[in-house]
Amino acid sequence: MIDSVSKVSGESKPASSSSADRIGVYISTVESARGAEQVAALLAQGFSDKEYKVDFLVEDEAGWLIEHLRQYSSNIRIINLNEPGFNHSFEPWFRFYAVLRLILGVFSNWPYRRLLCPWRLVRVLRHKKPPIFALSSYVKANRPSAVISLLNMPNTALLLARCVRGMDTRLIISVHNTLSVSFEHTSSKWKRSLPFLMRCLCHRADAVVAVSAGVADDLQNVIGLPGSNIEVVHNPVIRPEIVSLSEEAIDHPWLIEKSCPVLVAASKLKPQKDLQMLLRAFALVRQKQEVRLIILGEGPEREALQQLADELAIAEDIDLAGFVQNPFA
Repeated sequence: MIDSVSKVSGESKPASSSSADRIGVYISTVESARGAEQVAALLAQGFSDKEYKVDFLVEDEAGWLIEHLRQYSSNIRIINLNEPGFNHSFEPWFRFYAVLRLILGVFSNWPYRRLLCPWRLVRVLRHKKPPIFALSSYVKANRPSAVISLLNMPNTALLLARCVRGMDTRLIISVHNTLSVSFEHTSSKWKRSLPFLMRCLCHRADAVVAVSAGVADDLQNVIGLPGSNIEVVHNPVIRPEIVSLSEEAIDHPWLIEKSCPVLVAASKLKPQKDLQMLLRAFALVRQKQEVRLIILGEGPEREALQQLADELAIAEDIDLAGFVQNPFA
């Protein structure tokens, strides 16, 4: 994974310490410590292992992952973009300037329908407060060789920062979700504006990373981004500490008594994961043999999944166990 992202960023292992050896990893928060948050932390650890200086950029320092990264290596520095060190009084002006630059870009590149993007952005910025000035100030002061952002809002903020201030630093955005499914299953104006914003902003990235071929195909279909502009880099999975984590004690009765096989799934409970298909498949298996299913994770689909389990008459053999800090055990 780290070697793949190094290729995308145009970097090889540094020979000496300088700003060219510095990489920024930007995600709004890791408080929930779910999939993309864990990926961001693993990237920071992997780059630090390769002797890069890593700036882990967040807007909120809450969560155990932050302390874990602080203790992991002196090569990792936590930078809170909402700290007083950044002059936040400039943020509203930078947001206004970003919209203005997009509008000017639209008028120099017809057709008129592209005006939808700036207007959508205005609506988004009324409710979201991306740290555009703080990001651009960080890049100007530290001059990292690359900044990698994860998830939709950080991706948008990073590319808006390039709109308002020129950057030699390579900007890499990482897309972790299928936009089409997210678009269909939300009432959020912000999420429904994403395809328009991505069409306007993605060309400003030096590289666009998708975590699977399916996500890459979805990007091509939804925002018209050519496949040649997308690099598929799968999520990192194996770390040395996984072995020791897997040996920790467990307290779930199904895994202690071992009276029948147990399947374990780990996922946020949301439509994109299609856990309803998992339940239907499990119901078919359950007709053939005794088996149980534990699903680790939280999300908006919990009630619907519980209802489906009742309808399929498998509720007694399924446990929606919620978020677990160590799923490897």
